[in-house]
Amino acid sequence: MKIVKLDSITFRLKEQQDFSWMKQYGKPFWCVDETGSGCVCIGIEREGKKYFYKIAGVNTIEAEVTPEESIRVLKDAVSLYYELERV
Repeated sequence: MKIVKLDSITFRLKEQQDFSWMKQYGKPFWCVDETGSGCVCIGIEREGKKYFYKIAGVNTIEAEVTPEESIRVLKDAVSLYYELERV
């Protein structure tokens, strides 16, 4: 298990990864890392607004799928989101 630190938040992964690129979107304040989907969810605050980011393929400690499968599932969810939006 590797501990990843991003400003004031920490999260756990099976392998080390660099998330410093997330700082360009604002200040991280929250994270969910215990997902079977292989995704981490990170809350970012920027200019008084809060945003939700879901990053696939990061090999969480609870991952039940490969990083490649995690990415595919999240990409497939995009079309489902737009379909549900029309309902």
